[in-house]
Amino acid sequence: MNVFKKLGVVILISLLWLWSRLSLNSAQKIGYFIGSIFLRFNSNTKRVTQKNIALCFPELSAYHQKRLVEDSLRQMCITGAEMPAILFQSPKRLLRNLTVEDEDILQQLYSENRGLLVLGAHLGCWEIGSMYFPKHFPSSMLYTPPKIAFINKLIHRARSRLCKNMSPANHKGVKMLFAALKRKELVAMLSDQVPTGIGGTYLDFFNVPAKTMNFPGKLYERFKPAVIVGYPIRNKGKKGITMYIENLEPDIIEAMQNPDIEDPCAYAFTKSFEKMIERFPDQYQWSYKRFKYNPDGIDFYKKDEQ
Repeated sequence: MNVFKKLGVVILISLLWLWSRLSLNSAQKIGYFIGSIFLRFNSNTKRVTQKNIALCFPELSAYHQKRLVEDSLRQMCITGAEMPAILFQSPKRLLRNLTVEDEDILQQLYSENRGLLVLGAHLGCWEIGSMYFPKHFPSSMLYTPPKIAFINKLIHRARSRLCKNMSPANHKGVKMLFAALKRKELVAMLSDQVPTGIGGTYLDFFNVPAKTMNFPGKLYERFKPAVIVGYPIRNKGKKGITMYIENLEPDIIEAMQNPDIEDPCAYAFTKSFEKMIERFPDQYQWSYKRFKYNPDGIDFYKKDEQ
């Protein structure tokens, strides 16, 4: 890295640190304002968001799809505006913004001493939500490293302040999760990411075939942990974040009774995600190319010919 690049990195980190001095609520308001400007541009992000919403909510009128696209882009910018606080504020201060619904379910399942598998989606403020678990339980987590080295370093540093057992989603990370579940500890991951390579299974996500992670199902088959999903949702019209906890194991067991369901765990968490996204559709990350792989070879994200 040459001198000018190093200077640029120092300046950017300094600006992020200054931004982090804002309260989370103030950062969210600024993010909303930035999003209102951003949605006026015909960016690739906007185009992907429009396509995903059209695929998943075809019953909505053109007007209501447009409104959802706009709300989603604002929420995306809010997520970005929260990041400096997440990178530099103390976890204790950040977690003051979080209230957990049905916390007793989590405590009770962990006390069964089977290990606990926590699954989440890119919904709401998942960064702060993920801080809650290692604060209260011995935890291990996977993450996908950003391509920019200094950003990866900042994010890893921020996440590992509470969760000491963190690894990229690779062979080393898999071994780490196996060891954690053998110790009957907590393992957490965002399971709505598109798996690469030969892994994964196709399941309908809002009636559209989507390549879906089968790794959580393999963990469940091998270790039989308790399984929950957690959804940290930004409260509309007031400050703070509310995380909703759901015991997923009854849904997995029910899905196991259906011989047509190849991966009961993936099926259960996909249907759970759909229900929560329907409640808070604007807070899902619709800018992500969730349908980039298709069993029929359809490219949903191909740009229209001019």
